[in-house]
Amino acid sequence: SPTEVSVTFPAPYGRFLSAIAAPTGQHLTLFQKAYCSQFHPAYADQAALDRMVGDGQHADWTALFRDRCGDIEIPSRWANPERPVLDPWVVVDGYTGSATRVVMDRNPYFWQIDTAGNQLPYVDRLVFPVISDEETILLSAIAGNLDLQLRRITDVANRPALVANMERGGYEMVFMADSDSNRVGLWFNLTVKDENLRELFRDRRFREAFSVAIDRQEIIDAIYLGASEPWQIGPLPEHPMYNEQLATQHLELDPDRANALLDEIGLTERDSAGFRLFADGTRVSIASEFPVQNDGDGDVLQFVARDLKDVGIEVTVQGLERTLFYERAVANEHVLHARSVPGGLDPYDSMRAIIAEHPLDSRQSLEWQKWYATGGSMGEEPTDSMKRRMELFDQWKATADAEAADPIFREILQIAADEFEVIGIAKSGGGAGIRKANLRNVPDPILNAWVFASPAGTLVQQYFYE
Repeated sequence: SPTEVSVTFPAPYGRFLSAIAAPTGQHLTLFQKAYCSQFHPAYADQAALDRMVGDGQHADWTALFRDRCGDIEIPSRWANPERPVLDPWVVVDGYTGSATRVVMDRNPYFWQIDTAGNQLPYVDRLVFPVISDEETILLSAIAGNLDLQLRRITDVANRPALVANMERGGYEMVFMADSDSNRVGLWFNLTVKDENLRELFRDRRFREAFSVAIDRQEIIDAIYLGASEPWQIGPLPEHPMYNEQLATQHLELDPDRANALLDEIGLTERDSAGFRLFADGTRVSIASEFPVQNDGDGDVLQFVARDLKDVGIEVTVQGLERTLFYERAVANEHVLHARSVPGGLDPYDSMRAIIAEHPLDSRQSLEWQKWYATGGSMGEEPTDSMKRRMELFDQWKATADAEAADPIFREILQIAADEFEVIGIAKSGGGAGIRKANLRNVPDPILNAWVFASPAGTLVQQYFYE
């Protein structure tokens, strides 16, 4: 049948429907064949393809393809007005490096209608200002210049200003139920190129020392106005897969233990500034990075750097534009990244901190993820512990029966708890965004989850202006 799609797997795949419902499951519908074929050597005229690669200054056909047809979570997804889509809106002014705004118009061929038979979407045009920092986003929201903003302004510290300006700005608050397990995770790159740091990061004693050197309560009081608690990662207590060890180990502030562990590792020598030295005499210095749009993450890293200095570890802090932040991870150039940790209420769909399985956000090692995704033909072979979790992950995905699948999942979480690879700071909580007072069909609260592609899962195509 021309309207039927059949997908066949070599083995049972119990998580298939959940997988294609998540953001990383879009490939089945992302690339329109008639258009994207011209950029693929299996379909295109090779001479014409070579000319396009050369004319566009692309390294190869894969770079050309991703530039013209996009991919999941990269800017070119929203840059090309010529690309046919199944989305509710189509790009008019694309998201390019110099763009100050992105404009999208309703897709007259969108495939959904409402229960009364009306074509969706209701809203004719979307305009996204491109704003580079959180403070400007907050000021724009307060001024009433944004009709909907559910990211970057949700921290509790912004709540008083947002509430005070509701009437003047003509907006109302929208509360967010956060599915993350941690507001900010510290992701050591366990395949970092520097051999000294690689050996250090892979020593569990170092990760434990790093964790107990951090004064989490001070961070929570200063940055989150006390509206959180010290926390690591993994499913939250209200989820049936909650693992207490994974969530609560090594949270106590204990600089004496941190110093003892660092001495035990062999980092006993210090330079004139008091920082510990490797055996070759170089300083133990860790470059941490965060997306510059997430100013709060940078504030957390400043506290972490201060606390680690007290036990002789230098941590430098740098904010990066979001695209560069991602590019450095994909190229295995990062050392320590600050990034929120999902999987609190959605652990089945957000395993990136537990297993190196996410192509962009398993920051403990994207080289391990490449190895896993390609069956070992690319990337770097993981540790035995990570390989065991990958094997169990494959078994779990193939097990459709929950009674048989749940023990496998619990074993994966326990191995991750014993390894302690990703460090958390503060338990995630609900935030709040804003919507224009006359914008309707916006649910309250909204589940804020990466796998929910918030707010896409609320059916934005049914929002309308009263």
